[in-house]
Amino acid sequence: MPELPSIDPHDDWIENHPLGMLALGPDEQVLWVNRTLLELLDIGREELVSPQAGGLEALLGEQDPPPLMRHGRPLRLRRHARTMRSTDGQPIRVLFFEDLSEITILQAEIASLRDALAAQCLEDPLTGLPNQRGFRQLLDHQVTRSRRYDNPLSLMAVRLRVENRHAEIVPPLSDGALLAAAQSLRDRMRWADCIGRWDDATFLIALPETSLRDVDALIGKIEQGLVASQELINQRFPVEVDIGQAEWKPRMDARILLDNVLRALDDSRQTLSLTG
Repeated sequence: MPELPSIDPHDDWIENHPLGMLALGPDEQVLWVNRTLLELLDIGREELVSPQAGGLEALLGEQDPPPLMRHGRPLRLRRHARTMRSTDGQPIRVLFFEDLSEITILQAEIASLRDALAAQCLEDPLTGLPNQRGFRQLLDHQVTRSRRYDNPLSLMAVRLRVENRHAEIVPPLSDGALLAAAQSLRDRMRWADCIGRWDDATFLIALPETSLRDVDALIGKIEQGLVASQELINQRFPVEVDIGQAEWKPRMDARILLDNVLRALDDSRQTLSLTG
């Protein structure tokens, strides 16, 4: 068995080490504590000799201490333990405490900034299509244009579903399948049409200068493209496609048009089977 390393609590290197240190004897009594830990906890040595009196017994547990509040200041500590030897040769357990408070605050700020950035993003990261936020802006523009010039405007929703009635849990479509569907839809759009990814497997298509009676031809092209997609027909389970349609009417805003097309999608009778 290797000899335990020794440690001298009176060494200036120990007293002023950037990590807080605390030594425990065989009966778990506090033998000594360095200045760094006292400053982190903002307490005197006598409070750590009887930690229960200061509510600091969590420092001596087996896990990292829970977040502490010290005089209104949040404190998050990571704990490390090592068995060492005191100057009189007795084995002691030394606890090392690393202050993660600033790191925790920075991580929370980064997460908040990431969420704020995602909320401002207009592009779906997988397909490169406009996301919900981006598509709403595009549709607002199209509705404003139709209202100004009294031009027709239709909205189509295309939703892909994995079908397996014998399985309790059906896996979602793969990223490859969703990319293939997005590309197939994009390839069949006219230059003025707008396509976006609404949610995981639902795509919306704004069709300016198009009434509902003119949409059927485009639906046929969409179906042909999806049926021909190897990424979709090679899925483990059959894939079905629902299609919903809605048409803009005077005094209708983009929100109502969206509600109408999503309702039509849920009530869809136009279902296409790609596999199976």
